[in-house]
Amino acid sequence: MPKLWRVILGALSFAPLIGFCLLLALSPHLVPGSDSHASNPDLPFQIGLGYVAGSWVVIIGAIILALTSPHIRQSQRISWALALFLFNMFALPVFWYKCVWRVRDAAT
Repeated sequence: MPKLWRVILGALSFAPLIGFCLLLALSPHLVPGSDSHASNPDLPFQIGLGYVAGSWVVIIGAIILALTSPHIRQSQRISWALALFLFNMFALPVFWYKCVWRVRDAAT
């Protein structure tokens, strides 16, 4: 896999965790009664839906990569898939580092 793709996958692996932190930081501005909520009452729902849908697309892609990658031992594939499903935003950066980024180091 080219280095550019590994870097893009790395950025995508941190996106759910960073998005969650941003949602927590923006939550006081999205509650009913705030100025942002008065101008667009559907904004919290739209932001939440975009976050959840985007995060699950990334997680499902990582699970497929974990189950089909030849660089991951057969005995670890199901474990990675379960870890990504259960602890998704926390397990995803670890999976990227151990199974995507370090593959290049092992190959050279």
